[in-house]
Amino acid sequence: MDGGKRGFTLIELLVVIAIIAILAAILFPVFARAREKARQANCQSNLKQLGLSFEMYVQDYDEVYPMCAMQRGPYAYYAYQTLQPYLKNDQIWFCPSSNNNRVAPNRRLIGLAPPIPGSTSDSTLLKKAQIAYPAQKILAGDAKRSSWYIYNDTQVNKDSTYGLYPWHNDQANVLYADGHVKSENWYALNSDSAWWYRSTDPN
Repeated sequence: MDGGKRGFTLIELLVVIAIIAILAAILFPVFARAREKARQANCQSNLKQLGLSFEMYVQDYDEVYPMCAMQRGPYAYYAYQTLQPYLKNDQIWFCPSSNNNRVAPNRRLIGLAPPIPGSTSDSTLLKKAQIAYPAQKILAGDAKRSSWYIYNDTQVNKDSTYGLYPWHNDQANVLYADGHVKSENWYALNSDSAWWYRSTDPN
């Protein structure tokens, strides 16, 4: 009688390898989505802190919001620089899912930079009381590039240069003017301009 140990046959090894491959194919996307969910939560926390910094600035400057860029002489100071004294941490502006691209404020709401000819929402200072429906007005959100502002770009697709970008499982994180943060359908908000302007009704 042979007392040696019986080894695996080639068929048995192939079956085990196939089972492992199937399990990996099932589990890896789940792990990737879970990892992205954690990054999404981190980004939302950053946006919440950004919202608080906007609110502190508004309280210090007679209810007036900082613009996307504040011109002083020949130089421009961008919102992420203007709000730095309230944040103390530049990393808050970076989305962890976007390869170091910044989240950015909404140019249509808070204005681009003075002085710009005309009197559109892109060039006039915004007072807090001027925002109609603040719970439905985009203050800042996920940007595609390392941009210093976002707006309702006419290209409602992922190639949009200055619109929201869905870094998080096809969702974009958005900070609203009332301070709440939400993960949103990027396409709906890009295609509906009322969410971007200070005085229009988004409903």
